[in-house]
Amino acid sequence: MEPQNQQIAASFSEIADLLALAGDNQFEIRAYRRAAEAVMSLDDPAADVLRQDESAIPGVGKALRTKILEMASTGRMEYLERLRAQTPAAIVSMKSTGGRKPLYVVLPIAQHIVDELLETPGVGDVSPGGSIRRRRDTVGDIDIIAATSDARRLMERFASLDVFREIVSIGPARASAVTRSDIRCDLWAMPPESYWTGLHHVTGSKDHHVRLRGIAGRMGLWINEYGVFRDSGGAAVPIGSEEEIYSLLGMSYIPPEL
Repeated sequence: MEPQNQQIAASFSEIADLLALAGDNQFEIRAYRRAAEAVMSLDDPAADVLRQDESAIPGVGKALRTKILEMASTGRMEYLERLRAQTPAAIVSMKSTGGRKPLYVVLPIAQHIVDELLETPGVGDVSPGGSIRRRRDTVGDIDIIAATSDARRLMERFASLDVFREIVSIGPARASAVTRSDIRCDLWAMPPESYWTGLHHVTGSKDHHVRLRGIAGRMGLWINEYGVFRDSGGAAVPIGSEEEIYSLLGMSYIPPEL
């Protein structure tokens, strides 16, 4: 990811977190979170993209565009600095205790890891799960799911990333490491056909999974991180999206952030 884009995305995510702490308008909070994600997805510096086409970044209107150009030219964002000054330090501290870190700190690091893993031959989809995907205010660790036809090569790539200060463990389909900013990162290598159920498994809470397994059981289905099956030893039902998991169970899709 472009360093400038990472700084801008982290600033937008921090603004969203500070607005959430203050109980501000949810629409504005979501706008900043979406803008952070849009900026992180760019291959070129966000400011250069906007100078060529003001409407090139989805969800970034005049106000957000001004802040991006301000950060690019001055290295700072006045609105963020004002919010920091207005937010009592004690409140921010309470939100980052217990080994958890603010989302705006962890999200750019997770996205950097995802971007690096996507360059690995044999890798298809890659996504963070857990608290990051649920867009919680604070994050305990980074969980990443990757669909791959070559798990060994994926694990080698993961272990070589310079974002980590320590590799805790490397196995055939799972690895753990600690970043230089002391955030634990767990990677799951999944067969492509198991990607969506794996991502759902790592994203949802324990209570949510218990509820879904109960519903599945009453329908003669068996669900785990590797797929949805007609019974414990039967063939897997093809799953092409997270929405299909809920549809198969006769439920409306529940977005991860809800």
